[in-house]
Amino acid sequence: MDTQTLNGKLMFGYQGWFSTPQDGSALKDWTHWTKDHHIPSQKNMAIDLWPDLTEFMPQELEKTNLKYSNGNIATVFSSFRFSTVRRHFQWMQDYGIQGIFLQRFVSEITPHTPTFQFRNQVLQNVLKSAAETGRVVSLMYDVTGSNPATVVEDIQKDWIFLVDQQHLLNSTQYLHHKGKPLLALWGFGFSNRKFTPEKTLQLIHWFTHSAPKKYQVTLMGGVPTHWRTLTKDADSNPLWSHVYRSYDVLSPWMVGRFKSQKKLELLIQEVTQPDLMETRKLGIDYMPVIFPGFSWANLKNEASNTIPRNGGLFYWNQIISYLKTGNKMLYGAMFDEIDEGTAIFKVAPTPALTPVFPHFLSLAEEGYSIPNDWYLRLSGIATQMLSGQRPVSEKLPEELCAKVEANNPICKK
Repeated sequence: MDTQTLNGKLMFGYQGWFSTPQDGSALKDWTHWTKDHHIPSQKNMAIDLWPDLTEFMPQELEKTNLKYSNGNIATVFSSFRFSTVRRHFQWMQDYGIQGIFLQRFVSEITPHTPTFQFRNQVLQNVLKSAAETGRVVSLMYDVTGSNPATVVEDIQKDWIFLVDQQHLLNSTQYLHHKGKPLLALWGFGFSNRKFTPEKTLQLIHWFTHSAPKKYQVTLMGGVPTHWRTLTKDADSNPLWSHVYRSYDVLSPWMVGRFKSQKKLELLIQEVTQPDLMETRKLGIDYMPVIFPGFSWANLKNEASNTIPRNGGLFYWNQIISYLKTGNKMLYGAMFDEIDEGTAIFKVAPTPALTPVFPHFLSLAEEGYSIPNDWYLRLSGIATQMLSGQRPVSEKLPEELCAKVEANNPICKK
């Protein structure tokens, strides 16, 4: 695995944010499983997509108040346990997925708090798992919910802590790009946030120029879809234009921006292709975001399966479309995000493997018979095409289509 470049890689976001009261952490909480931090039940669930837990050991899982149709009690995992994170990385290795951006939420990095300790343990789980499986890791700071007045100092202090005390950059699997460690900042510049371009520029300059050399990085920005035009999801302040053009890599957020192939084609025509022209002119790398579908009915009390997966066709069309535009790198949202239904790791293939109530999505939601690892398989093929090991082709390999029913739309292409 080449740890010195982002080129040719499909990297996935990794949340690592699930906890259970008996996982050994100081949180003692059902973080991200429920909305009220109480034991999972029919009324408080925060996830829409149910994970496949058939490979987990009993000691990794904690009982809930949910039941399967056969009467068995449903259990869930914690990202605090090394064995769980290690299994996720084994899946990455098994299917040829190269690595992840580990999410680190700035709102959760106040030193000496239980959440801070939890996040640090997850980081160590990830680094050890990456070393054992040969995957690559990069850190992504997510500024959602952080304090605009202190966000610059909060990130700087935490990065110094990670480099000096957590020895993050000593990992042989930490991803580099353009000669420096790769770090991502996600969430600056969106129209519904209160961050200023001045402070963001200050932070970018620190990471890329003014910090002591051992803290300097190649910087990726997770930015609004319409960063170039400063419209729609992007803050209209013209100073943001300079911010975006100060990053080394740009990755516009696309989750939820379209629901159909027609809308995807329109977005590529109106957004992606002009973005590519602009970034190539500026010498900035460009990393589009792909996602398999979307649903947050339990979390937000909205309709379920708002962006259907269509048997994998929705995801596959994005992969092929972006590869045809000549993109050298892709960001997959997400590896383990079951809250919003975007996870690509192993999930329940049928309703029989989900609790009976409330409603959880399985891969059979739209009537197709799909194995639990379908999106890992698709992502592995996409990785091979992106890295040049396999020619770009809309048609899936025959051995992959043999895994699904003949009526699956992705295998009729």
